[in-house]
Amino acid sequence: PQGVREAVSRRLSRLPAETNKALSAAAVVGSRFALELVEDVVGSDLIDAFDEACQAGIVIEEAGGHYRFNHAIVRQSLLAELASVRRMRLHQRIAVTLEAEPGDDDELLAELAYHYFECAWAGNAAKAVEYCRRAADQAMARLAYEGAADLYDRALHALEDLDDALP
Repeated sequence: PQGVREAVSRRLSRLPAETNKALSAAAVVGSRFALELVEDVVGSDLIDAFDEACQAGIVIEEAGGHYRFNHAIVRQSLLAELASVRRMRLHQRIAVTLEAEPGDDDELLAELAYHYFECAWAGNAAKAVEYCRRAADQAMARLAYEGAADLYDRALHALEDLDDALP
């Protein structure tokens, strides 16, 4: 409801600009996020910002340097206030950061597919297709057919963004 969204916006407006910037980046990551990932995306130390957000009741700290939004409405309000270009760039930074993490990216396929798909029109369509297809194949192997169908559909939509010259 609009009244709830306005109340959340008022709560957020009382926080410093740096905290709101950190929360916006975290909202793009997801409802649950790692502090280190958001710091890598934003490019600064954000522990104080998230401490303030915890004190304000916006996020809840979890074990292992993870946080989650107190309520889905908070995350939705943050996402609604982000300009589409800024949101796309955040998705791109998140995807690049996740892709650079050491280890097997099979654990991150769904996240990589999501973030690359969200920034596909900005020159990332090939990666969106690749990760969506791989994540769909992984979902099929786990017998998650509906999830696989959604991911294959995203891969097809990302294909539309590719140049005709590309294979």
